[in-house]
Amino acid sequence: SEILQLKQQLADEKANFTQELQKQLTHELQKNEELQRSTNQVTVYLKEKTTLFEAKAKEKESEILQLKQQLADEKANFTQELQKYEELQRSPNQVTVDLKEKTIFLEAKVKEKESEILQLKQQLADEKANFTQELQKQEELQRSTNQVTVVLKEKTTLFEAKAKEKESEILQLKATAG
Repeated sequence: SEILQLKQQLADEKANFTQELQKQLTHELQKNEELQRSTNQVTVYLKEKTTLFEAKAKEKESEILQLKQQLADEKANFTQELQKYEELQRSPNQVTVDLKEKTIFLEAKVKEKESEILQLKQQLADEKANFTQELQKQEELQRSTNQVTVVLKEKTTLFEAKAKEKESEILQLKATAG
């Protein structure tokens, strides 16, 4: 009887220990899940912040590029104004010579551009001619195909008529033979 009581006591303690251990494990698992959720939230938050930061960085880069362009434009305008002032300071003869040189240069550029335009027009004309030629070939091929189709239809019709004629003759022969 005492052994049975000890066995029962041992079984109860084992069950209690197992139950307590299971509670602790469940509690630890819940803590781990909460920690994982929290880590995921932090990761999402950091990703959002990174995206926002990158967008702001691009915006700032764009602003910097705009400012650099403004600075370059202002520098170009200043240089242009300075050149105009320097030209006014030189003798009228020198200005005339400079203007003639610039005019000759600009005329050469205009001729160069006109030549390029003529070349492009010629290319366009050549391509148009090639296209027209191809189109004509396609139209001829289509006409030829249509003619062949007509001839085939006529021959088919003729063949079918002859076949009906032969069938009719065969039926007549069968009727007279029968």
